[in-house]
Amino acid sequence: MKRVALILGMAAAPAWAAPVCEMGGAEPVGIFEQAKESFLHREFDDFVEVAAAIMPKKAADAVTQELQKLDGMLPEGFDSCQTIVQRRDAGGMVQEVITFNVRGKEFPISLYLQGTPVRGKMIVSYLSFHTTMSKVLEQLK
Repeated sequence: MKRVALILGMAAAPAWAAPVCEMGGAEPVGIFEQAKESFLHREFDDFVEVAAAIMPKKAADAVTQELQKLDGMLPEGFDSCQTIVQRRDAGGMVQEVITFNVRGKEFPISLYLQGTPVRGKMIVSYLSFHTTMSKVLEQLK
């Protein structure tokens, strides 16, 4: 039910609504904002449903398992996040790297999202996350 409310809330939100994470001048992407909201609040089931929607079940299950490990490392959760890279291609692909600041830790968790327009709708076509930012930055195309 919480997921439905989140999705409906995002769909009903005006285009000028504040993004979930600091954007540094980048333009928010709706599906990314939904994913970032879930990740920030450690609602990892919702995150997988939004961000891994097109993945085969086996791949989505692997993401869920990795998120469960990550959740065990984050007893205090996140206190903020920022989009540090956004790339937009002429064909419509969008890439973002987002860092999530872990409460009580000096290192962030980095998240990579790749969005692709399919039949006029933006989908998350690839994602990656890691405790080492350079591992996530390697995903940028």
